[in-house]
Amino acid sequence: MNKKTFLKKIKEYYANNIALMERKNKDYTGDKKDSAFRAFELVEFLGICSVEKGIVVRMCDKISRLATLLDDDARVLDEKIGDTLDDIANYSMILKAFLEQKTAK
Repeated sequence: MNKKTFLKKIKEYYANNIALMERKNKDYTGDKKDSAFRAFELVEFLGICSVEKGIVVRMCDKISRLATLLDDDARVLDEKIGDTLDDIANYSMILKAFLEQKTAK
């Protein structure tokens, strides 16, 4: 793959991930103007761990799944390796955004 094709593909991935993030965030937070991190803030509210660590746990779940999928075919047919990679990328951006808003306060 040449550099031009590579960069075009990466732009497509990011555009798709933004659309995925919008859909999933709406599913987890609803249409209210609540925090975009509401689903992750629940772990802190319940005294399980910090929001940051909650996001990292979800990333670890996806990394574990990725390691398995690299060795074996998926048993859940509607989530492939690409979907798992998208989730890892999105959790990374969620954590980045959370940390930025936390330090901005």
